[in-house]
Amino acid sequence: MKIAMLAEPYVEVPPQKYGGTERVIYFLIKGLMERGHEVTLLAPGDSQVPCKLIPICEKHTFFGKDVEENITIERRVAEIHKRMKKILRAILPHVDIIHSNAYDLIDFQEFPNLTTLHGPFLFSQLKYFEKREGLFYASISENQQEGFPDLRIMCVL
Repeated sequence: MKIAMLAEPYVEVPPQKYGGTERVIYFLIKGLMERGHEVTLLAPGDSQVPCKLIPICEKHTFFGKDVEENITIERRVAEIHKRMKKILRAILPHVDIIHSNAYDLIDFQEFPNLTTLHGPFLFSQLKYFEKREGLFYASISENQQEGFPDLRIMCVL
């Protein structure tokens, strides 16, 4: 299977210091490749992965400490997301499924997809998920699934 794996631009894969989502993505890529799948990662260009890497930005972009810096980074991330959408559209003919780890796949509901949910459900997110009926999810725990039982959760990682 040909899998397009998506990571956010905030941290390289695998992370050098931070050990959250990007570390999970790294080990997921390794496991999928060991099982014979072809993985293409869309992630920061300074990522070091054993699969094909398509850079969505030159280097990871982590949030700063002051408000002005964060506003600049948020604008940059919005531009990166536009670029990522364009890249993803271009490679769709060569992909069997999209696996996102945070990037919103609302514009790709017609294509086989999976989004791993790495955090808790918040009541403020209910309307967000209701608008994404064509998306499929993997949760990180059974407890996480209980937070929104109507969500189309396909598996627990």
